[in-house]
Amino acid sequence: MHPVLVIVLVGSLATAVVSFVVLGLRRWRRTAGLAARAQSMGLRFSPDDPFDVPRRYRQFPVICSGHSPLAENVSYGRVDGWPVRAMQFHHENGHGTRRLTKHYSIIIFELGFPLPAATLWNDRDLADAPLEVRPASGRLDCWAYGGDAEFARLFTRLAGNLGKDGFSVQTLGQSIFFSVVEKRTGGFYTDYIRPIIAVLENLPQAGQRAETGRA
Repeated sequence: MHPVLVIVLVGSLATAVVSFVVLGLRRWRRTAGLAARAQSMGLRFSPDDPFDVPRRYRQFPVICSGHSPLAENVSYGRVDGWPVRAMQFHHENGHGTRRLTKHYSIIIFELGFPLPAATLWNDRDLADAPLEVRPASGRLDCWAYGGDAEFARLFTRLAGNLGKDGFSVQTLGQSIFFSVVEKRTGGFYTDYIRPIIAVLENLPQAGQRAETGRA
């Protein structure tokens, strides 16, 4: 083999090894950072998925879109009495050389009281919006929405800052689901848990939480 070709191959291999090491270090730092933040909030933390998220929450568009879904770095428990599950999540779109991996931060509250069914999909992730919230369905600020229009308008007034941060929102039964494309947050998902709780506490339905004693 020609010496120049050997040098090129060795250089390429070294670059690949360094890239894998850097990526691994970043992942380790991310996991360690989330674990520390979860602990500081009184949450439990698992680097894996203890809830089988792709199956349990498959009714939500982010979860059921694409293929090869995976949840990891899951924080769970109660914050200020509110039950929360938060995680990193990714799925893949396409195959082979056209495969694209999308990374999300997801925060889910199982409230113990029902909310009107509504979906607000952020403009920043509109390419992957479900059919029911395509722009023709209606628009509010930075969101395309579907479902209960009154609740969508109320939520838009209460949660404008979440919209600016790129969050999409869906309610279903007693669950409310927040998702944001990770590269657009610039922080850890734990940074958004209490701001979201502040929004939830101002919902009219939140009074049912105190009446039932469920969080």
